[in-house]
Amino acid sequence: MYLLIVGQSKTPVIDQLCNTHDIVLLQEHWLLPHDLPLLSNIQPDFYSHALSAVDLASDILVGRPYGGTCILYRKAFTDKIHVSYTDVSRIAAIVIDLDVGPLLIANVYMPTNYGNMDSLELYVDCLSKLHALIIDSNVLTLLLPAISTAVLGLASSMNLLILHQKIN
Repeated sequence: MYLLIVGQSKTPVIDQLCNTHDIVLLQEHWLLPHDLPLLSNIQPDFYSHALSAVDLASDILVGRPYGGTCILYRKAFTDKIHVSYTDVSRIAAIVIDLDVGPLLIANVYMPTNYGNMDSLELYVDCLSKLHALIIDSNVLTLLLPAISTAVLGLASSMNLLILHQKIN
């Protein structure tokens, strides 16, 4: 299943998840960089931290859009949530200030395993960026909900991963 948000449309699944959870992680939203603000408009009580995997450097989009990670979080917890910026579109991350200490939540979209060296290099690069994020975040607790397309050998996937824990 793929998640594709077009224009101002909302998906009922995301709407339902936002109604019942404080944090929702999305992968494969397929949005272009200039369309990322649409994710903050899905629910009036949520902000988003979203990254696009689409490179518009050539000014020409060939084929369909692809990839993208996002973390939706309830606006009521803005004072406890800090966005962690990475230089890779495969990792969207936030740090939550909890009573027991900071918690890093990383939404990681691992590369697909095509059985070649390019796939291996992308996989190692993504893990290296994730490792750097963890070290730089200076946290003791990490939540890393991920389904690795490289391990599963799937061409692509869309995952709705939910943290169902009260933040306050």
